[in-house]
Amino acid sequence: MSRARDNVVTIDPATEINRIFAVIRQLFSVTKAEILSKNRYKHIAHARHLAAYFLRAVLQLSYPAIGRILGNRDHTTAMHSVKRISRMIEYDTCVQREVAEIATLLAHNALQLQTLPGHARCVLHVTHCSTPPTALLQRIQT
Repeated sequence: MSRARDNVVTIDPATEINRIFAVIRQLFSVTKAEILSKNRYKHIAHARHLAAYFLRAVLQLSYPAIGRILGNRDHTTAMHSVKRISRMIEYDTCVQREVAEIATLLAHNALQLQTLPGHARCVLHVTHCSTPPTALLQRIQT
């Protein structure tokens, strides 16, 4: 008889952290150094907020741990980032699409997805999102 714990898949936190950074770097055309920097340009800060959100959502990391990962920031800065994205998801369709695409890419091992036939990557910027969420997800899944 199989036990439930035999079916548990363990996640290596370091690998997942790197995957989250890789997906965000790829979608937002920012470097890891820019995400970790003190730079407050809107597109870089937004990418950093999304990184914090996914570090919390995927790995359930503590806010102090997220702050350390994101360039030795205070835990309250990490809390602000996660809350900001959580609030934006409620009303901003662009952020909803960004979160949906990042989640889908993480779920499907993002780094191989861009080579799939029929995969049309949506370029995501803070000020421009023109693809409806359902169409975006359909393009990612095909």
